[in-house]
Amino acid sequence: GTAHTGEDTSPLNYFVITFNGVNDVPSFTKGADQVIDEDTGEHMLPSWATTLSKGPANEDWQELDFFISGNSNPDLFSDGPMVHPDGTLSYTLADNANGSALISLNLHDSGGTQYNGVNDSPVQTFTITIDPVNDAPVNTSLPTISGEPYVNQTISSTIGAWNDGIDVAPGSLAYSFQWQRASSEVGPFSDIPGASTADYLTNLDESGVYIRLRVADADDGEGAPGQQTTAFSLPLYIARVNTNVTVDDFSLATNAVKRKTSWQ
Repeated sequence: GTAHTGEDTSPLNYFVITFNGVNDVPSFTKGADQVIDEDTGEHMLPSWATTLSKGPANEDWQELDFFISGNSNPDLFSDGPMVHPDGTLSYTLADNANGSALISLNLHDSGGTQYNGVNDSPVQTFTITIDPVNDAPVNTSLPTISGEPYVNQTISSTIGAWNDGIDVAPGSLAYSFQWQRASSEVGPFSDIPGASTADYLTNLDESGVYIRLRVADADDGEGAPGQQTTAFSLPLYIARVNTNVTVDDFSLATNAVKRKTSWQ
C-alpha cells in the first residue's frame, strides 16, 4: 500500500519486442509426365510448372529458381532437362536414345535460412519417357549386277551392303527385288512385270535397252513404324539383236539357194 508515504509502484520501464522475419518455404505445382518419340530434338513446354509461390506477400521481393537434383538416366539428353524460373520445362534429346528418366527437382528462393527460415521447397519428381523409333537401314555399298549382256541370258545380282546398327535394338533385315528397264542410261526406268527375284532372264524386250535392279531393305527393329531403304545398281546395257530379217526374207533366201543348187 501507500500508507505512511509508501510507494507501491515502481518507476516506468520500457522494453522492445522484435519480430524477426522468417523465410517461408516456396512452393509450386509440377506439370505432367512426358512421353515423346525418339529423335525429336528440342522440347520446350511453357508453364509446365504452375502456382509458383515465394511465400506470403512480404516475401514478394525474393527471386525464384528451380534446381534439378536428380536424373536417373542423363544419357537420354544432350541438354537439360531444366525448369526455368517462369515454369517452362525444356530439354533436348540425345540422338538415337530411348528409355525413361526419373527427374527430381525443387524450387529455391533467395530469402535465406536465417532464424530457421526455409528457402527450398520439398522435392518433387516426374518422368520423361522416350519411345523408340525404328531407324531405316543404311545402304553402304550399292547392289551389283553381272552376267553376259545379251538377250536370253541370266543376269545375277548382289544385295549390296547395309548397316542397321543405328537402332538401339536392331531387327532382322528383309530384302525385295525389282528389275527395271529404260531406253536411256539415265532413265526414266520402269518396272519389268514379274521380275522380282535376285536373278533375271533377259528377253527381246531388253534388246538395245538398259536394265538395273532396285533393292529395298526393310527392318523390323524396335519401335514403330518399320522402315525401308531403297538402293539401285548401276545400269547394264543389253546388246541389240538384229530383228530386221523376216520370215519372208528367210524363205526367199532359202529358195534362192535351192535354185542356185539346181543350176549347178
